Amino acid sequence: MARAKGIPAMKPASSAFDVTEEARLVVVVAMSARSGSSWLVEQLKQSGDFVHFRGELTTFLRAHGLTPQSPPPVSEALTAPDAARADIAFRRDLSLEVGTPLDRIDDPERFVQDILRRLPLQWPSLDFSGTEGLVRAAVSEVAVASGPFDAVSFSAALLGRLAQVLPLDPHFHDFGQEPDAAADLRYPFSHVLESPPFLLFAPWRRAEAADLRDKPLIIKSAGDVYRLDFYRALFPHAQLRVLHLRRNPAASINGLMNAWLSRKYQSFRVGGLAIAGYSERAAWRREWWKLDLAPGWQAYRDAPLERLCEWQWRSAQEAVLDWCAANGQQPFVARYEEMAASPEARAELIAGLCDWLAVPRFVPAPTRLVNASIAPRQGAWRSRAAQIVPLVESAACRAAAIRLGYGADHRDWI
Repeated sequence: MARAKGIPAMKPASSAFDVTEEARLVVVVAMSARSGSSWLVEQLKQSGDFVHFRGELTTFLRAHGLTPQSPPPVSEALTAPDAARADIAFRRDLSLEVGTPLDRIDDPERFVQDILRRLPLQWPSLDFSGTEGLVRAAVSEVAVASGPFDAVSFSAALLGRLAQVLPLDPHFHDFGQEPDAAADLRYPFSHVLESPPFLLFAPWRRAEAADLRDKPLIIKSAGDVYRLDFYRALFPHAQLRVLHLRRNPAASINGLMNAWLSRKYQSFRVGGLAIAGYSERAAWRREWWKLDLAPGWQAYRDAPLERLCEWQWRSAQEAVLDWCAANGQQPFVARYEEMAASPEARAELIAGLCDWLAVPRFVPAPTRLVNASIAPRQGAWRSRAAQIVPLVESAACRAAAIRLGYGADHRDWI
């Protein structure tokens, strides 16, 4: 399987095992985009009883041509037969990505190489061949620090240096803030592999084969709801279980609209977009689709933004419900509203998830806001009620809300 045209080769490395062969329990966080999945996974990363991929597998599906960038695919959906196209290079890269976060640098050289492998995934149009010295110097400066590693300050310093020699803009990374609307951002993308906001750089402990045999492997990417059969085939020795993350329709639509109106979340350069409320705001918004590229996306190339977002939410949630019903799967149901209610409610939800997966309970500590277009606020969707209420009162949306357990009355939704 050849890499997609124009995608740079990643830094050579080898893995001691094949994660797709060793995994015994794979848990897919199935959701619509902007449902709080990054927040949930950040909580789970505090426990040593799970293993994770450093970022979203979507990045590697694109990098290895399983989801081609050009021409844009019919969708990002993958089926069981597509697993046969997952070659050794793809499986190797996944195996290098699986592990757990560290709060200190345990191996400076490996950290350097991890950064050099990640940068071309984030900025595939740029040539990083001459930047190893900058990366190595930045790592050496913090490798002997006595306190916990600070990914925010380290990433800001490194990206600031890189921006002096390459046309990259650190604002596309996940610093939890949007640039000023008037800012003249440098935008050197012809295509994307890792969708912005990009991961910050932090030390990572690579998993061993025994970890994959003993601990649940958590997978979380926008679009995974359309790849459940693919993952079941990709991990042939693993039980696949679904963690179904739900959020009420109104808040979900509002969150999706925020992402579309953000400077980030680009996924495919499809061209020819005339999405009212989005495409007229800048020339690049006539080119770039955002978030998951679900089956049937072509019908929404010229839809009003709020209608596109209602469909994007409903399509993903119905895909989870339909797959679980067809496969006799009883998922673990987690609701965004429970996570956001209070630290106690969040801890109770995570305790239930740990029990479901038969791993030790733990109490999550507060985490930095990650992968957010704006800071979350309860009831924020009401500022767009004139656009959103007609959508949630439509027959299709009401039916989906009822299936998800929210009922048809939106007045109490947060």
